[in-house]
Amino acid sequence: MKKVKIIFAALVASVLLFSLAACGGARGSLSAFVSAVKRADFEKAAEYVVGQPDLDNPESETGEMYQYIFEKAAGSFRYSVEEETMNSDETACTIEISYSGYSGTELAVKYAAAILTGSEATRSTVNDLLDDMEKVEATTTVVLVQNDDGDWLLEAATATALIAAIYG
Repeated sequence: MKKVKIIFAALVASVLLFSLAACGGARGSLSAFVSAVKRADFEKAAEYVVGQPDLDNPESETGEMYQYIFEKAAGSFRYSVEEETMNSDETACTIEISYSGYSGTELAVKYAAAILTGSEATRSTVNDLLDDMEKVEATTTVVLVQNDDGDWLLEAATATALIAAIYG
């Protein structure tokens, strides 16, 4: 009887470890994607998305100060995993995250208004504006699917929404 209990406990532990490792792999892909986007390395970020997405860099068509603004917004982005759910055949993982960060769009608008009212176009002006802003806090759901090679990849719609959240 004792051997049966040991075998059963080992079997349950194996199943639990496999399940945790599976979603853990999805978490790793999510983390790598977010890190690449925060560095504005959209070529690397695309490696973690299903298919061949054309991820646009939101700062690529702007001047130096607006690039700085979007770098500050992306740098402030933080997230934490709230809940994970694996589908029954363990090929998709849904991760609910809560996140916070400065809105790059709001900061850009405030910066433009400050320049129009006579402030200097400097990084110091951007930093002063950030001191008066509150971080946006929200939750979102991220969906990852496992490809034939066993890699976890973000669905394209999830990737787009996450980039919007990071750059705000």
